[in-house]
Amino acid sequence: MEQKIYVSKALGEFIRNLQKSQTPQQFQKLVTAIQNQLYHVHQSAQKIPVGKERAKEANKLMQKVINEQAPMFPAYEQISCKAGCSACCHQQIDITESEAILLASLIENGVKIDFKKLEEQAAFNGDEDDWWRLPKEKNACIFLDENKNCKVYENRPLACRKYFVVSPPEVCGQVSMTGRVSVKVFAIPDAEVIYSALGSTKDLPIPKALSKKLKDRRKN
Repeated sequence: MEQKIYVSKALGEFIRNLQKSQTPQQFQKLVTAIQNQLYHVHQSAQKIPVGKERAKEANKLMQKVINEQAPMFPAYEQISCKAGCSACCHQQIDITESEAILLASLIENGVKIDFKKLEEQAAFNGDEDDWWRLPKEKNACIFLDENKNCKVYENRPLACRKYFVVSPPEVCGQVSMTGRVSVKVFAIPDAEVIYSALGSTKDLPIPKALSKKLKDRRKN
């Protein structure tokens, strides 16, 4: 491909696993197909200006792939995610600039958040393990309501859509001393391709991206 496109950690791992299970010829064919798909999605997205419309179209594309393909996998029957679980909503989630614009617009149009908490989270400079060690109320997503439901569920970022837990729900709450949990997840390769094609190394965690975007919009 002429243009270098971001490849997420999960997609990179998927490709490495493919190499272990395929002949060199089969592997090259599959990698070429993935590259072509990455390029196609990336180029299609570039036709939409950076902003909330690009984020909404990306969400539609991701959800379409998930709805169509998820039931085809045996692991689909084991998905244990449900409304109110919210264990995943304590992670550091990176979002694109377009997603930040969309979420900022939702706040400006009435979605209520704790701005003090947003700024506290935006100021966090530790690593992933340090984030996990924070008290639950400190690292919870600012869009979680009092019932542990997402206030922006229909417009949630791609990173919040692409994984499903297939281990028992109670495992999600068992955070180890290092912040790691033995959670088994189910990911759809095509959804990971979409996530990679639309993301970049410049993406920021929700608090930092959203705080910056809200401040920029106030200046303008």
